[in-house]
Amino acid sequence: MSREAVTIFVVDDDVVYCSSIAHYLSLNPDYKVKTFFSAKDFINNLHDKPDIVTLDYSLPDMKGDAALSQVIEASPETKTIVISGQEDIQVAIDLFKKGVHDYIVKNADTQQRLWMVIQNLRETIELKKEVEALKQEVEKKYNFHNMIVGNSPALLDALRQVERVAPTDTAVLIVGETGSGKELFARAVHSRSGRKTRPLVKVNCGAIAPGLVESELFGHVKGAFTGAVEKRVG
Repeated sequence: MSREAVTIFVVDDDVVYCSSIAHYLSLNPDYKVKTFFSAKDFINNLHDKPDIVTLDYSLPDMKGDAALSQVIEASPETKTIVISGQEDIQVAIDLFKKGVHDYIVKNADTQQRLWMVIQNLRETIELKKEVEALKQEVEKKYNFHNMIVGNSPALLDALRQVERVAPTDTAVLIVGETGSGKELFARAVHSRSGRKTRPLVKVNCGAIAPGLVESELFGHVKGAFTGAVEKRVG
């Protein structure tokens, strides 16, 4: 499976240095690199939402911390790596507190270290994209129009009720004979609700002794009843 390109913005007012970094990163064909020589030009292009930004701390028109704030506001998923000629530890600490991913001091090893940082970031970015893709597939799979097929008046009426009730916080009771599709409708309601990103927990109450239903669903503290030897989360 081919890898998706990682978009990298290289921001530095030193044209030669900026172009050198960009060329070095471009040696990886999976990196889509774009250069900017001013903070203003860079910020005006943040709508493209790059995966990674390498940011010079001492840009003439804006300091690195201010530029970082702009990145976080406009594209919070973007990972920012500040590259600076300063070795001031306090500056680095302040930037980490504000959300910078890494801080690299300009020296002979800058390019190699930057390469390694971006390689590691790339793995994280790709994993996150895979997770998002899987979540979308799951949502598509459990879209009730894909789960429940039929055109009888009773079924269409039930589907309309799902559409109405799912976005609300109303408690829903689904009844029906065994095999009539109660769980499918429960999944349909969940998939259209505001809680669709959270787990749908299935509990077979028929398999729980009557006296233990409350404990199973809501948990208990140690000593609440005979045999409750430890706290249990519901």
